[in-house]
Amino acid sequence: MSAEPIIQPVHIDRATLLALHAAQSRRYPALLESAAVGKELGRHDILFAFPGDRLTLDAAGIRGAGDHASATSFLEALDEWWVREQQPPRNLTLPFHGGWLLYLSYELASSIEPTLHLPQAAGGPVAHGSS
Repeated sequence: MSAEPIIQPVHIDRATLLALHAAQSRRYPALLESAAVGKELGRHDILFAFPGDRLTLDAAGIRGAGDHASATSFLEALDEWWVREQQPPRNLTLPFHGGWLLYLSYELASSIEPTLHLPQAAGGPVAHGSS
């Protein structure tokens, strides 16, 4: 199980968040910016920080996230990992706490629907998750 993340709400402008992500993408793997307009709708951007375990599907196969030997696909391995990592909900005042970052490419659809004949991914992961 991953270590408890440090949660600290901060107010930083988007340019600084983007610069952090660009300068240290292993430490800050993704930035999700709210595109909603309005005080209540567009008030939170999320800079994912200090990822724990990782699970990746690429040309080399499935890698990471502990024991997934019984899994026959990335999605099975992801499900097994999710079951192992599941935690009860907490009552916090923060809008976000913990969580996972998942990237699922278009090419992953062929593992869900095997009749699809999709081209191989051009490079990089087909799917990736981190906790």
